[in-house]
Amino acid sequence: MASPLFFCRSKFASPKATMLAMPKVKTTNQLEPKRIRWFAVCLVVALATVFSAIAWRVYTTYQSPQNLDAGLEGYCDFHNGVYFPTLAFREGTSPYGREFQDNYPIVRPMALYGPAIFAVHMPFVAMELPAADIAHFVFQIICTLVLAALCLRDFPRPHRWIAWLAIAWIIAASRSGYGTLVTGYFTLVLVIGTIVAWQTQWPLWLRAIGYAVAACKPTYAIPLSLLLIARRQYRSLALGLVFFVIANGTSVGWLICQPGAGFEQLVADLREGQAQHVADPNEFPVNSWTRVDLLAVVAKWTDWRPSEWEHVVWMLPLIAVPMWLLWRDCSSTPDNQPWAELVAMLAIVVTVYHHYYDLLVVLPGLCGVGLRWWRGRGINPDDHYGAIDGHEQRRLRFDNITRPMTVVVIVLILASLFHYGSAKFVLNKLDPSPLVYGVLTSLNGVALTLALGLSCWVLYVMGNRVKGNRKLESVNGKDLK
Repeated sequence: MASPLFFCRSKFASPKATMLAMPKVKTTNQLEPKRIRWFAVCLVVALATVFSAIAWRVYTTYQSPQNLDAGLEGYCDFHNGVYFPTLAFREGTSPYGREFQDNYPIVRPMALYGPAIFAVHMPFVAMELPAADIAHFVFQIICTLVLAALCLRDFPRPHRWIAWLAIAWIIAASRSGYGTLVTGYFTLVLVIGTIVAWQTQWPLWLRAIGYAVAACKPTYAIPLSLLLIARRQYRSLALGLVFFVIANGTSVGWLICQPGAGFEQLVADLREGQAQHVADPNEFPVNSWTRVDLLAVVAKWTDWRPSEWEHVVWMLPLIAVPMWLLWRDCSSTPDNQPWAELVAMLAIVVTVYHHYYDLLVVLPGLCGVGLRWWRGRGINPDDHYGAIDGHEQRRLRFDNITRPMTVVVIVLILASLFHYGSAKFVLNKLDPSPLVYGVLTSLNGVALTLALGLSCWVLYVMGNRVKGNRKLESVNGKDLK
């Protein structure tokens, strides 16, 4: 029998015989889909593993209404801050006062949140608590996937779903995502609302709804409003305020029209709930293991207990620089927009009272910045920046360090997201000294403050680049004339 090589070498061999005799070699294009499928399967398994581990953690540390042990964190915030407050609201009881604390199995009344937030969670109180726990956990998984999708605006369409799975895994595996999913807090709703409110190309009514949802928490409402003003998004802010007033005004009306209630009683309840919140020893900066804002770091090491108004006064000078950068219209180019969003979201977290789970709000901006760095579309010092005089040239010489600074910013934020060293269950096992405790619980605030400062500097340089290019175009236009 003739060897297949005979047909390949013989000039009498037919093309078909030659083709059959040639060994089949898989090209790169043929192998790539298989690799992508395997990578996708690995991501799905990894994501399912994380969700399963979190569900097991909720089950093993479940805080039932009959056992309000502070050491049990499984769905403690869902019970104390979502389910029973919403149930009380539906039944006409103010979730902010002493009556709510005496008649419902909760640790303390609600802090100063807009009552419209209860409307978002109203479907859960139509179920018994066990069913509501399961439904809310599924709802949180959906919110995690939605947040991951919001991070994909700038990703290329081919294989975008791979990036979606990877970002969803990052969210769930981070300490911020883990803490949110285990305790059942409604952080993801606030974060999604904030990100939607920040968009400029989405429908106006959708951005306004996002703002109305996010504004139910004052520490989101105040800095977000200032940053929207600095960015000149007046219409979305105005319509969002209208939606916010209508939703919360209706909710307040429902509470004060109940028998024995009234506006004065509601105000007294709000003061009662906020007073208990402030008096909680875990809320003291020196004791807190969750705070990530700069004021918490300063107060921790100076043994200072700032009041609510001192938080606002502290915020104003800190947020002034990000507002000024946004006012300069630095987000006018595709390269600047992710940096503008990252600066704004970092400013929300760093400048005023926030906890580690609020860090999820920086993810879309971080993904945009990381994608542009990966593509090499960051600031290139070899570009024509329109330097007209020596002063402009000297000022733009700092361009060549913006690329490594981008890496530093990404590392600082990711380190804060995955800093499990300040998690409560880790601290309980380590039992550190007061000094080590202070260092571990201050790292996030320090890292995020550095990330905000570096991001502001990069955005400032990029703004100069835009100005230089416009100036060059203006000069070239005059020369052409």
